[in-house]
Amino acid sequence: MSTRSRIDPDISRRFDVLKLLLMLGVVLVHAERVLHAYLSDPPLSLRIVTTFMDYNLIQEAPSLFFAMSGYLFFVSFTPTPAAYVRMLGKKMRSIGLPYLFFNLLSVAIILTFDKIPYIGDFRTVQERGIWTLVTGIGGLPIISPLWFLRDLLVMFLVSPIFYYLARRIPVISLIGLCLTWNLLPDGNVGWLTFRSVVFFYMGLVLASTRPSLRMGKGLTLFSLSAYPALLVFGTFALITKFNPVATYYAHNAGLIIGIPCIWRLSATTPLRNNQLLLALSPYSFFLYLVHEPTLSYLIYLTRFVLLPTGFFTGMLLYVGLTALTIALALCAGILLARHVPWVYGFLAGARAPVRQGGGAVAAATPSGRVG
Repeated sequence: MSTRSRIDPDISRRFDVLKLLLMLGVVLVHAERVLHAYLSDPPLSLRIVTTFMDYNLIQEAPSLFFAMSGYLFFVSFTPTPAAYVRMLGKKMRSIGLPYLFFNLLSVAIILTFDKIPYIGDFRTVQERGIWTLVTGIGGLPIISPLWFLRDLLVMFLVSPIFYYLARRIPVISLIGLCLTWNLLPDGNVGWLTFRSVVFFYMGLVLASTRPSLRMGKGLTLFSLSAYPALLVFGTFALITKFNPVATYYAHNAGLIIGIPCIWRLSATTPLRNNQLLLALSPYSFFLYLVHEPTLSYLIYLTRFVLLPTGFFTGMLLYVGLTALTIALALCAGILLARHVPWVYGFLAGARAPVRQGGGAVAAATPSGRVG
């Protein structure tokens, strides 16, 4: 039985919409590099915008992706040794191989042409080593946004432990993981971001205790009021260099409270039934894989066209490069899927996406695949 048939069609549709919207936000976060590259002292107005978007609101994207992944894993997983081995093999093919391929390709390009702008150069390879840059073990991979796939593969590797805890002591264990996350220095365990553990497990707990994902009126009102307040505080705190400990805890609280807030917003008709978002959603994993090198070369080429000098030119490049990167990546993905689907399938670790009747494709990753 497929994962699609095990979950409510409304949940599947909302997952698909969120998957693409969050991926668009991820591209916007990384487009901020154009400002750092060419504008040494951005005006306060521009810093407020980028701090609110990049370091507060869109920080919710990885948390939601992990939570959706955990939810779909619990729904589809059969707790047997044979099923576990099959699941790992499938995840390695659909997630691990694209992850390794794009990192290896980037290292090969650097070794051949000396550098990829704003990603790394030959010295990067010498200092960090090919193993770490390709696998992400011991540090960030060369395509740094792909850390999410590295952590997700680790989550699937230890998933039987999570599954057992979610069946036996879901709430207590979730609280324990949240406390551990907040007590860890920088919220990491070595090179692994503990946030991935918390939100992946949160998805498992939600699937085991509240599979319909319905929200009561109280939780809705609380999240819709508290989350915006925490976003504003987080922006203020970073701009004014407020107490770093208080800022850290408020930020983590915002990541948790933001889950029900954004989930509730995904139920609104303009999002849930948006046919354009649903049609483009299967290509979000391809967008995720190629956006970083695409954006890096575009930032480099910007110097020949327009340089940011203040708020308006900065916003033009910040938003414009985001839109151009998204358009180029999605167009490339659509063309490959239609005309050379085997190439698309190899790059994205899946078959070419197919739009299905009245439903959307639920996904455990920013891709068009299920579990």
